Amino acid sequence: LHCGPRSRPSSSTAAPPSALMAEPSDANKRQKPEDAVPAFADTISNFTVEEMLRFEQGGRLGVVLGTLDGKNCLLEIKQRAALADPQALEDALPKLKLTLTNHSGAEYSYYAATDPTTGATYDLEAVWPAPERLVQRKRPAEICVVEETAEAYDRVVRPFAEAQAARIGWIDAVCALEKERERNLHACDAFVVNVDTKWSTHGPFDDDRATWRGADWTRDLYLLAISKDASLKSMRDLRGPDGAGLCRAMRAALLRCAADVYGVPATKLRV
Repeated sequence: LHCGPRSRPSSSTAAPPSALMAEPSDANKRQKPEDAVPAFADTISNFTVEEMLRFEQGGRLGVVLGTLDGKNCLLEIKQRAALADPQALEDALPKLKLTLTNHSGAEYSYYAATDPTTGATYDLEAVWPAPERLVQRKRPAEICVVEETAEAYDRVVRPFAEAQAARIGWIDAVCALEKERERNLHACDAFVVNVDTKWSTHGPFDDDRATWRGADWTRDLYLLAISKDASLKSMRDLRGPDGAGLCRAMRAALLRCAADVYGVPATKLRV
């Protein structure tokens, strides 16, 4: 089970057909002041910050309310991509300076990477050695929808799931708290709750956990519950009261960790 933020609803609404066809009257048309000038020249030093309205995507998007010459001024700032094309990325790779942030104990390792030429920073995931199945999964692919019948599951999906289960032994190490212990938030006989490695904006794991509560980066919350029962290889293996009970227990633990550790209530989460 995954636990993450709800999608932010759009604030825009569709205009009625009459509004789409109506031509504004001269009285309602916005008049351009004769003395209108751009807000800034080459700096924004005369801008005074009043409120940070949004700070998202690890700082790649910010919306700031402030004042300029005694009047409200709204700034929206978006970080541009540091690399213009695939060749620029290929050229930058040998120059990156890496700091290891996490290692799964198997083929996955994670780094904070910095390009000394541009100053750009990245979250880098390395899979080594990379199995062919993962290479194929990472390639761009067209999406198609397939209805999985019980017969198709037994004939195709179950054998595939069983074959994959033999290749992910690192999950046992995570469930036994032998690996990624710093990411663990809850452990019991049935499952563990960990910070998902996809939550790249999470603060330092060696900080006091009390500082995590209410931190700005909690808006990207992404937690993962992993069953310790190796016989559970897909959703179809969750059967009857036991399967339902496990799901309810995982959901309760995810919501409790989100609230107790990060201060994020259930009303802001999707499970």
